[in-house]
Order: sequence, then C-alpha cells, then structure tokens
Amino acid sequence: MSNMVSIFLLANKLEKDFSLTGLAYNFTKATISLTNGLLLTSKKITLVRHGLSSRNAEKIIQGHPISRAKTPAEIILQGREKPLVFLDSLREAHLYFLEGMTNGRNARQINPKEYTALREDPANFFVSCVYPIQELRGLASETWRLILLTPGENFLVGTHKSTLRALICTALGLTPERFHAIDINNCGISAFNLNKRGDSMLQFNIEHDS
Repeated sequence: MSNMVSIFLLANKLEKDFSLTGLAYNFTKATISLTNGLLLTSKKITLVRHGLSSRNAEKIIQGHPISRAKTPAEIILQGREKPLVFLDSLREAHLYFLEGMTNGRNARQINPKEYTALREDPANFFVSCVYPIQELRGLASETWRLILLTPGENFLVGTHKSTLRALICTALGLTPERFHAIDINNCGISAFNLNKRGDSMLQFNIEHDS
C-alpha cells in the first residue's frame, strides 16, 4: 500500500513542479460536456486504482463489489479531514459466471465465446441477458454527473480497473468499442481538469506496476 501513497505524492509533486499540458480552462469545442450544464467552479478529479490484490496477482477475473477500493482511499485521505463517500455507480462490472475464473486459459476454454467477446469486442460482450460494458458506460456517465454536481473543486476517486476505464473513456469521448484502448495498472493515477462548462481534459496519467 505504500507504493500507492508514494505514487500519489509523486502525482502531486509533478503538478506543482511542472507546467503540465491539458488544462481544461481556456479551450472551446475540444470535448463534449460531461454535465450538459454550467458548474459553479472548475474542478480537478484524480482517479486512482487500488493496489495489487492477491486475486490480481493470480489473474482471477473479478467484478461487482467496491470494497477492495475502500482501504486505499482511506489511507490516502488520512489526516486530510475530508469525507469518504461511497457511490454504488463506482462498482466494478458484473461479469456473472466468468467471475472467479482465471484470465486466459481457464475462462477461454470453458466459455470461449463470452471470453473472446469481452477481450476483443467489449461493446457487444453479452452475458446473462446483459451487456456489461455498455452498462458500465452508463454508470460512468452517472458517476461523472454526481461528482461534478457536488460542491467542491478537488475530488479523489478510488475504484477498480474496469470502472476507471469506463470513467476515462467517457471523459475522453471514447465509445465502448474503444474500452481496451485504456489500461490502468494497480496504483495507476489519472487526473482530469474540467472547466465550468464540464469539458474535461486529461492532465496526466501515471502507470505503476505494484
């Protein structure tokens, strides 16, 4: 967990020491607004993936609960006197019967159609009468709306890989077909600046292998 704290501190140092590109304060028509309305203030949103879990190390397919992201958020917020808020929309994609299988050989052999669709055609990945990646995109849009309409200028969001992918893709205007264009390692950090129109711009993205 110390790796996550150190990488978070590095992100803060980068922002303070260097003039980073991508500030979302003086541009027009660069992106689609995430709010479709004016905000009271510009905002900075920092996205953090939790550290390496035992199941990550074993390459086990996971999904749904948000509890694994709770501890890193609590550690990062220690001493900051900031409230920790849980959003149900930040839960990981529900992958149904694929959950608990190992990535690759196990899942590919037992459920080749679903596994291949998840990896190669995420927008059309269909399982148990649900399109999980499309559903995740809808949850990501709702999460952005909830965060951006909350009073305040700086927010830290800790959650899982698939959810972070959906959040970043949504902010960058990428469709579910491009879901795998974004990769988020354990302890990875991404930061967005948003102007009062709700336009987002990626400020920096730090990848870190635990």
